Amino acid sequence: FFPTSLKIIESYAFCFAGFTELKLPDGLLVIGEGAFQACHALTSIHIPASVSEIGCGIGQGDHLQEITVDSANTIYQDIDGVLYDHTGKTLIEYPAGREGTYIVPENVTSISSYAFQSRNNLTKIILNEGLVDISSSAFFYCTGLTEITIPSSVSSIGSMAFCHCDNLTKINVNIQTPFAISESVFANTNNCPIYVPNESLEAYKTTQGWSAYA
Repeated sequence: FFPTSLKIIESYAFCFAGFTELKLPDGLLVIGEGAFQACHALTSIHIPASVSEIGCGIGQGDHLQEITVDSANTIYQDIDGVLYDHTGKTLIEYPAGREGTYIVPENVTSISSYAFQSRNNLTKIILNEGLVDISSSAFFYCTGLTEITIPSSVSSIGSMAFCHCDNLTKINVNIQTPFAISESVFANTNNCPIYVPNESLEAYKTTQGWSAYA
């Protein structure tokens, strides 16, 4: 239990701590980057209504099943235990302890940096048509994934977004007109084949970033 006077939890303040339960106080304003990273005994985190800033990496405990948010919070919300912004359009953090398949909701337009980093228990993710932005390192080191399909609606993919997804065997890209990406987007994926629309193949071969995989 934290004191009710607490306003800020600094970055990495409780990294590797042995918490089994967390009760964050009403009045807390800021949770820093990685504040509860690698708290492997934690199964849930509840965000009070007062919190207005959350750094990335709070969901990386190996047994974390849910991140819930007080319904009165005006900045964040949870959808079935996954952390989103209040509009529900930006997926911010997926709990690392969950296994199996996750289907991204239809109205999501953005996946934040590190949202799925090292979620090794995730074996399949279905990205929604309507998704626009996949931020840097969004799926970094997701070693449980074997296949990914990038919808045609995506117009931005950040550096290292799928880097070190070591067990990918197939990458499907449904984008008709390729845009420039960093060469690191699909780095260290064991030469996994990337499938693109046949009519766009030549364009991919000459577009920055994609050409590295031609």
